[in-house]
Amino acid sequence: MIDNCRVCNRWGHLFFQFQVHCCSHCYRSFHRACLFMSRPCPHNNACFELGLRFKCRGCRFRRCWNAGMRPDPAMFDGDAITNRRRG
Repeated sequence: MIDNCRVCNRWGHLFFQFQVHCCSHCYRSFHRACLFMSRPCPHNNACFELGLRFKCRGCRFRRCWNAGMRPDPAMFDGDAITNRRRG
């Protein structure tokens, strides 16, 4: 599907991940933030107003959450993560 990402509003190929149509960048960022805990924003959640867009992981995670993304319970299955890393 080609449309605007519900999180970053970029035009391109979208995937239905974590209950939202989003681009691969936002999908991967949300996935990493859920697994490894995102850091708080150093700019008081004003990165979009400052023109920093997605350099801040905390702001991108917040935008993903506000767009409706929710973690998949299978994502936290330790065996699946271990097996994926082993190849």
